[in-house]
Amino acid sequence: MFETNEPSPLPVPAVTKGGISPELIAVSIARRPILLLGDVGVGKTTFIRYLINVEAAGIFKQAIALHLDLGSQAALAEDLRAFVLHEIENQLRELYGVDVYERNFVRGVYDLDLKRFQKGIYGELRESAPDQYRQKELAELERVTSNRQEHLRRSLEHIAKGRQKQVVVFLDNADQRDDLTQEAAFLIAQEMAQQWPALVFVSLRPETFNRSQRSGAISGYHAKAFTISPPRIDQVIIKRLRFALKLTQGEIRVRRLQNIALRLESLTTLVIVLLQSLERDDRLFEFLDNISGGNVRAALMMLTTFIGSGHVHTQKILDIVAEQGSYDVPPHEILRAVIYGDHIHYDPTDSVISNLFDISTPHGGEHFLLPLVIGVLERATGAAVKEGFVETSTVYESLQNMGFTPDQIDLAVGRAVDRQLVETSGRQVPRRGSELPSALRATATGLYHIHRLAGSFAYVDAMIVDTPILDNPVRQHIRVGRNIEERLATAEVFAAYLDSKWQALEKSAIGFDWAEASGELRGQIATIRIRRAIRQNNR
Repeated sequence: MFETNEPSPLPVPAVTKGGISPELIAVSIARRPILLLGDVGVGKTTFIRYLINVEAAGIFKQAIALHLDLGSQAALAEDLRAFVLHEIENQLRELYGVDVYERNFVRGVYDLDLKRFQKGIYGELRESAPDQYRQKELAELERVTSNRQEHLRRSLEHIAKGRQKQVVVFLDNADQRDDLTQEAAFLIAQEMAQQWPALVFVSLRPETFNRSQRSGAISGYHAKAFTISPPRIDQVIIKRLRFALKLTQGEIRVRRLQNIALRLESLTTLVIVLLQSLERDDRLFEFLDNISGGNVRAALMMLTTFIGSGHVHTQKILDIVAEQGSYDVPPHEILRAVIYGDHIHYDPTDSVISNLFDISTPHGGEHFLLPLVIGVLERATGAAVKEGFVETSTVYESLQNMGFTPDQIDLAVGRAVDRQLVETSGRQVPRRGSELPSALRATATGLYHIHRLAGSFAYVDAMIVDTPILDNPVRQHIRVGRNIEERLATAEVFAAYLDSKWQALEKSAIGFDWAEASGELRGQIATIRIRRAIRQNNR
């Protein structure tokens, strides 16, 4: 989360084995916002809901809890501060029956001010010219309520004192926005925590917190951060699927489903197939866990993609279940659904799967540069390696010894970070012309790519259309296969092409061995052909 060569604050887990961290409450007493740090999709919103509905349910029943979504709801708002004020007003009115501009409420908020007004210069008119006095009084109320921010602050003070309730404001999903918006959300939270009668939570991404603390808005405040760690992907998925099964089977009545004239038997069957397959085959969870990188939302979207993908023969699955009673989803079926998404061919801009073999220069060895970057990081050892982070200079030295130029390495590292195959210390995003991050570390997603996907037929078959072929004779033999046999033949041509480019690197390469991946790929191609031949003979 922080640069390895610079002093950094100590993040505190928001949840411990004993429940919510006691330090979290201590920060609220200090009238500072509570920062919740975690990558997008790890469960910060779930943590907030758990806090409200489970861990501190008794407290929140006696509180005014305002949950503001700065992600989807505020995406179109040009003025974040105006959105926050407007949303607080709306939630007070809709959830708690409080209209902060209702006549009697306004007079209650400014009761002491009105009594002072009676003793002011217009007090004499109260008896002699009551209509004129009332006009002056209304003008004064109009003046004080026209300051929207101050009026809302005074209104919350009035509610907190009158109802004896704690006001809690959650500025959630700010982490889904850019750095400037996140910093603006922090400043709003800081101001509210200091001046308003409210306990304020705000969600940020770790890298935003790190950069802002060094040279941004957070650097001017003594902020304390609480980290939200991702839950186990397998447990979340199993629970979600079991819940979905209760919905499709009618065990849980949902108003939205009751009025839809659909047969849910097929969907029920698919959910059961997924549940049974995930429980029987650890490779499926290995894929979901590593490709999602701990992002629960991404893992769940992969399953959604599988169920609705045009690359999955859903009817075939239903037919097999009807005939044999069960069906085990092979890893390559989920892989194909995730690789292609809604597209016929692989689209690198819209897929969570990365092309390891892409190049930026007409240099044949560069087909292996990205996997070599990941491999060098994995293999690095010694005292300089801390928590998997390797000094960037060491990585560059190793790759230059293999014959790659600094410019080539710059582009490969930048692409690896953008695609979340590699992460940097301090979450610094490397850009050309800017200072390089001090250390790099291979992610689980990157390691899965080089150890599982590089030699997979389903993966290579998809990457062929996105990989530049430098040899003209080979390029003429690359075809987009219309059937499985054509695809197998094209994959063999592509493998042979990469074999030829690997020869110049074979003796110097460290951390990744294309020859091993090529052998795995050819083995899978042979297995597919044997299985096809057996099926044809059985017909």
